[in-house]
This record gives sequence, structure tokens and C-alpha cells, in this order.
Amino acid sequence: MSIEFRCNQCGRLLRTGDDTAGRQAQCPVCGAIRIVPDATRPEAMATPAFANGAIPAGMVGDPLGNAPMQTPFLVVALQRVAGPATALMLIAGMAAVLAMLAAAFWGLAAMALASNAPLPPEMPFGPQERANVLKSCLFYLTTSAIWFFVAIAVYAGAARMKRLQSYGFAKMGAVLAVIPCVAPCCLLTVPFGVWALWVLNDPSVKAAFDRSG
Repeated sequence: MSIEFRCNQCGRLLRTGDDTAGRQAQCPVCGAIRIVPDATRPEAMATPAFANGAIPAGMVGDPLGNAPMQTPFLVVALQRVAGPATALMLIAGMAAVLAMLAAAFWGLAAMALASNAPLPPEMPFGPQERANVLKSCLFYLTTSAIWFFVAIAVYAGAARMKRLQSYGFAKMGAVLAVIPCVAPCCLLTVPFGVWALWVLNDPSVKAAFDRSG
């Protein structure tokens, strides 16, 4: 089901989901803001009086007109997801670079310890100590690799969120961002991940994902 109504400013025929009744919608043609009428109330669906006092061309004798329909709530949804999506992309991109550098460092350290090459004089490790340090290096290497792939997943989810694509993937990226000690730079990703989840749980935003493709 959908709601069809006219823009008060330019008269363009607009279409939106019936779950957006009562919400603000922005006309993608002229940018005017209007409350989406309730389809269950006939008086709210009446043809509006336009700002210039005239009926636009193509509407004479045809209350619904033949102009292509627009989906104004897509514009509003894009504006709402832009903030948290952009922030998560920036933080996740930075975290991915840092995790990659950390993984390279710990990987090189593990390789040096595993090769039994002579260590610098300031690191007089015995065999047992050397084995323990090697285990620590492998642990940090694994952790850095996990953080790298999580950061990539958060970035990809935020990128899809910004384009209103793949609702499930976008939400997965936001969920990963709020899990402590799983997402890198979690002190930064958690608040923006919570913001992203709050926006994604809005019914009108979710409906925009369904119709943007």
C-alpha cells in the first residue's frame, strides 16, 4: 500500500509508503516540506491549493495528473542516515589502517621470534621466555587481524547505509560498531553506532531502504 498526494508548492504527484503518514516529507523537485497525509482521512487527501494559486500544467481535468511520481521520503531518509554513516565510515577507515599496521608489526615480530634469529642484546630471552613472547605476538597479531576485518565490515555497512542499500548489512555494521572490544576504536564507534541503530530502526528510514533500489 502507498499514499499518493500532491506537493503544496509545485503540484508534483508524490508517492510514499502508508507507514509514513503524519511524518515530514520533502519534495525532491522543489524541496518543499509537507506532512504526509493520512489515507484513512479523505479530507486530508484533498487536492491542495498551490503556492502560486494556479494548477500546474498537466493537472487540468486530471486530479492525479500524469507526471512521474516521486518518493519524497527517500530524500529525508538520505539526510537522516548521512550523519552517522559518514562518521562510521571515517572512523572505521582510520581503524582499518591502524589495525593493518599493528598486524604487520606483530607479524614481523612473530616471524623474528619463530626463526630463532639472534635477538638484540637488550632482549636476552631464554627459550621459555622466547616461546611466551612468541605466543603473545601471535595473540596480538590475531586480534589486529580481527579488528581489521571488523573495521572493513563496519565501513562497508556504513557505506551501504549512506546509499540506502542492503538494510540488513547496514544494520550489521552498526551492531558491530557498538560491541565493546570487538570493533577497533570502540570509544569512538560506539556512540556513532548507537546513533546509526537509532536511525535505522525508524520505520520511514527502513521503508526507504526497501524502495530506494
